[in-house]
Amino acid sequence: MLVGTVLRLYRLGEQAFWIDEVFMITMTTERTLGELLFEVPQFEPHPPLYNVFMWGWVRLAGISEVSMRFTSVLFSVATLPVAYLLVRKLFDRPTAAVTVAFLAISPLQIWYAQEGRMYALLVFLTVLSFYLLVRLSDSFSCLSAASYVTVGVLMGYLHVYGLFVLLAQALYLGTRLLINPSDLDVSWRSGGSIYVSIGFLTSPWTGLLLHRAIAPEQYPADAAAWLQSPEPSALVETFSLFSFGVTKATRPYNILTHPSEVFLMAVVLCLLVLIGLSTMGEIIKETNQFSLVVLWLVVPIGVPFILSVAVRPMFELRYLIVAAPAFLILVARSIQLMESRYLRYALITVILIGMLVPLPGYYTEPHKDQWDDAAEYVDDNAISGDTILVVPGWTWNGPSDAFNHYFSRDDVSINPLYSFSPQEEYQSAVSDGGDVYLVLSYTNEREAIIDSVAMATETEPTERHEFVNIVVVTYEVQS
Repeated sequence: MLVGTVLRLYRLGEQAFWIDEVFMITMTTERTLGELLFEVPQFEPHPPLYNVFMWGWVRLAGISEVSMRFTSVLFSVATLPVAYLLVRKLFDRPTAAVTVAFLAISPLQIWYAQEGRMYALLVFLTVLSFYLLVRLSDSFSCLSAASYVTVGVLMGYLHVYGLFVLLAQALYLGTRLLINPSDLDVSWRSGGSIYVSIGFLTSPWTGLLLHRAIAPEQYPADAAAWLQSPEPSALVETFSLFSFGVTKATRPYNILTHPSEVFLMAVVLCLLVLIGLSTMGEIIKETNQFSLVVLWLVVPIGVPFILSVAVRPMFELRYLIVAAPAFLILVARSIQLMESRYLRYALITVILIGMLVPLPGYYTEPHKDQWDDAAEYVDDNAISGDTILVVPGWTWNGPSDAFNHYFSRDDVSINPLYSFSPQEEYQSAVSDGGDVYLVLSYTNEREAIIDSVAMATETEPTERHEFVNIVVVTYEVQS
């Protein structure tokens, strides 16, 4: 816990906010509590709980980089002891210790522990819900049932993938009740009551989701429209995400070096050992434990993948962080099942070193959107009367809000535009005279936009500066 806390707190406020974090700031400072509960869910793809939570937090702690991310640190650190208790109850103390060691220095867990979004809390609630489920299965009580229902409802209102976690848990409990109900201290009646209660309490949100899917024309444009139907290769990338925290399709881009072959071989060996032992019947005594962890791993990955292909896209690699602890538990347990003590120590060492190696680059290299540096560059060079174009100009969670968060001058004109804006709008935006600064981000049509501004200003760009995910292009317009 000490190591995990230090790694999560170190240089917490060093990186500027990226657009999703700016979205959180905008929501919690410019929306009322009532709007966050009833209006924002009409278009926001995520449930309202974290917005409401942060609405209260920012009024206590402010909106600095450290304060906005500090809650994620707290939840990520709190996950470690809960994970230890869960794995110790499922298997044994050594497996629990190795699991927590992996979680403490996992680049994926550290990344989202230092981001002002809901993912660290989602992981915490997921691990806590599995711990409560195991306790509930072994010793049913009204208090344990109420605790599990409470955490389940919180997950349902925190993130859509929390519903997939609940589905995995319901499948586990239902399967065990079918196969050998005498092993459980939960009956069909009590188990059914638990999930009916969760379903009823989360029905306002799940009902809205269903209605949005059936009649999308009755709601504003879906903020999750950027999600694409996944390719089968996404399942392979999930392995890289869980084992190391970096893939080609998700942040942190190239900041985390690619895992070494030795590291990947160690992880693969652990999984192969686990598969081999299961096929030989060596882990028959732990069938229930493994079935729980496997469902935890498979359901939050497989169900959204199938729904994305068959119904509508909802598969996103970073959302799969809910299943990452299950992957690490399986790796840790496979190590403990090996007979050779020296092989166990060697594999643990290789995996821990493999996770630690990329962290210096993570802490020292910029990896989030550099809106602060982009705004500082424009501020240092723009003079009164100049024009700033921000493309794309969508707000609430977009570049316009992100740029304005770090840029506060009122003697220049700031105009949000879009890649699809007609040429006349570009012409009108630069008609006031002065030099033009084009701030580009999150678009695949950068060169076309640069040409559109060149046509509007009747001059070619004179300077171009690259920041992380942002390009600033300067046009010196002759008076």
